[in-house]
Amino acid sequence: MSFGVLFDFTGNSNVSKVIPAATLVKEKWFLDAVNHDKPIDLFLLISHNPVRTDSPTFTMEFVSRTIRALRPEVPLQVFGGHTHIRDFRVYDDMSTALEAGKSPFSVFRNWKK
Repeated sequence: MSFGVLFDFTGNSNVSKVIPAATLVKEKWFLDAVNHDKPIDLFLLISHNPVRTDSPTFTMEFVSRTIRALRPEVPLQVFGGHTHIRDFRVYDDMSTALEAGKSPFSVFRNWKK
């Protein structure tokens, strides 16, 4: 089961809505999905969110902590972003997070012929 999560961004336009992670984890649809009655092999969180827990924009803790509390037996994999650094974190024995770092295309911006 997968979810897409953005950090608690407040600069969005009026044609979009960003739900803070602390609010998201209390919504019925989210709780119903996590508590789905069929077997779940893995939770996958794809996020524009740092994976480092000490980052000021880290909000994945709300989401991962809620999933862990409800389904501790299901592995959790987080793919993060936002800080443009390569990073890897182990949150517990069933959950890890990976942040890819810079876009491979950013290399070409500084390339000189």
